[in-house]
Amino acid sequence: MAMKKVTYCISVLMLTTISLFFIFSTQSCRKTQDSKMLTFSSDQVVFDTIFTTIGSTYRTLSVRNPNNHTIKTDIILAGGNSSFYSLNVDGEPGTYFKNVEIPAKDSILIFIKVTINPQNQNNPFLVTDSIIFRIGDNKQDVDLVAFGQDANFIVGDTEFGTGSGIFYKIVAGENETVHWTSDRPYVIFGWAVVDEGGKLIVDEGTRVYLHNNGRLWVYQYGNIEVNGTAQNPVYFRSDTELSSYHNDVDDAKWDRIWICEGTQDNVINHAIISKAFVGIQVEPLSTDAAPIIASNTTYIKNTIIKFTQNAGIIGKRANLVIEDCVIADNGSGGIELSIGNFDLKHNTLYNQFSGSPNRTTPALYVSNYTIDGYDKIIGNTNFTAVNSIFYGSLKTEVSFDKENQAELNYQVENCLYKAENDQTNFVNCIRNHDPLFKNTETKQLDLRINANSPAINAGKSEVGVFSDILGNPFAAPPTIGAYEYGE
Repeated sequence: MAMKKVTYCISVLMLTTISLFFIFSTQSCRKTQDSKMLTFSSDQVVFDTIFTTIGSTYRTLSVRNPNNHTIKTDIILAGGNSSFYSLNVDGEPGTYFKNVEIPAKDSILIFIKVTINPQNQNNPFLVTDSIIFRIGDNKQDVDLVAFGQDANFIVGDTEFGTGSGIFYKIVAGENETVHWTSDRPYVIFGWAVVDEGGKLIVDEGTRVYLHNNGRLWVYQYGNIEVNGTAQNPVYFRSDTELSSYHNDVDDAKWDRIWICEGTQDNVINHAIISKAFVGIQVEPLSTDAAPIIASNTTYIKNTIIKFTQNAGIIGKRANLVIEDCVIADNGSGGIELSIGNFDLKHNTLYNQFSGSPNRTTPALYVSNYTIDGYDKIIGNTNFTAVNSIFYGSLKTEVSFDKENQAELNYQVENCLYKAENDQTNFVNCIRNHDPLFKNTETKQLDLRINANSPAINAGKSEVGVFSDILGNPFAAPPTIGAYEYGE
């Protein structure tokens, strides 16, 4: 199936997270010693990553009267009708609210929305305003802060099958090479498709945001190159995701990056993929595509995939090379592989995901069969892993599942893993020793290792990977995992 290219790209606002520090002169605005003063849930309301053309994100502000008597206050949006912000006070929209009553020891809730028109510029811009609370001659204020930027907006305009409700847009057509650059973010609404013979090159520092159930689909015989760097990775994440990633995979907002069979090698290097249903799926479109995989390899290197609702990486009937990757906190397995040729070097797989107490798929799962609909497809599988960590909350975080009608060949060397029993074909490995990561708390997830980790200098030398995910050279012998140990 080939698809004709349609170009449709419009600018929209993207509000991206940034640390903002402001010193506003408030003079007598916050005289909390005055018995008539109000208290607020925050003195500054900051809007993080949103896309206003997709639908505004609200923030709330709680306003409390700590006094023993009712207070009446005027609530004023300082920018008035020309403000980029809008208010809703106890269910009433407006910019000026007179004599709003707040009973003693009670509070009201204010909903705040920001809508900013694109400025047709690549550089970020700042939008501020404030809400003024006036009680007689006394004033208090709460600052409103938003950080915006234009974006390239890609929206699906062709339905994929009658009545499917899935809309796609071709972003790289047949025999077409397209560059996505870091000048402006890309916002995908629906499925963005690299068509047969098309090629998508994503430059370092590019940010790609996908709306609910959005997908980047490299169709059969298409090709993708993601060329991030350690200093400027490429981001793939939800259009509503904030800067602090949470272990709330049930809140996954987009679908996956799906790479089908092709005639060229695909490369994803230095990407950060978060809060998708599946991070990366490499699988042929059709069940009879097995002979095609011999001519195509997908390389995933120096990439972080975390907080997926399902697996971090799925590889079926494919050739995969995975190096220097961190796969963490997935609702299912970290890496799930079946039928094909798979080579893993210097990866860190860690799954402490607690949102699914019934998780049974380990951090690493390898089999020589897969289920496609009602059919079981069985095929030869060759798997090697070296200098990698497979650890998590299950008693066993590695599994090899074999059907006798085909081969399942695997060799694991110099890896640190968790399992109830010793594994066959594991050489010079460390079992059931805590790798001692720096920080496994979800919000501060840092899977570098501490000074007394058993992974230090426990790896195999000269495996063809010379630097870690941060670009630091591996020692001789190297540290096991995606990070070389460093003070």
